[in-house]
Amino acid sequence: LLAAKKGRRGEHYILGGECVTSREMLERVARAAGGRPPRFTVPDAVMLGIGRAMDAVAELSGRPPLISTEMAIQATFRVCGSSAKAERELGYQMRPLDDSLRESVDWYSAQGLL
Repeated sequence: LLAAKKGRRGEHYILGGECVTSREMLERVARAAGGRPPRFTVPDAVMLGIGRAMDAVAELSGRPPLISTEMAIQATFRVCGSSAKAERELGYQMRPLDDSLRESVDWYSAQGLL
């Protein structure tokens, strides 16, 4: 809504927050959900192989993969964007990640999805 109201035509804004690794995100999701964090880290090449294998199995079975190649690629990203421009030009204020995760866990729980 801020971009629609205050943004300049043709501009792009990153509405980011904290920069965390995939592993740290999983640890924080586990903490928010009251679960255990991952015990080990899967190397990127192995993760990509798992995604490709699960896509192949999904193709044969007709069922969606638990981890797709696209999900595996996203898990290996090491990119962090700055929301400084959105903060400066739009008045954007990020929320603490842990607050957002707790709210998400509560919502998924209420929907019976956790």
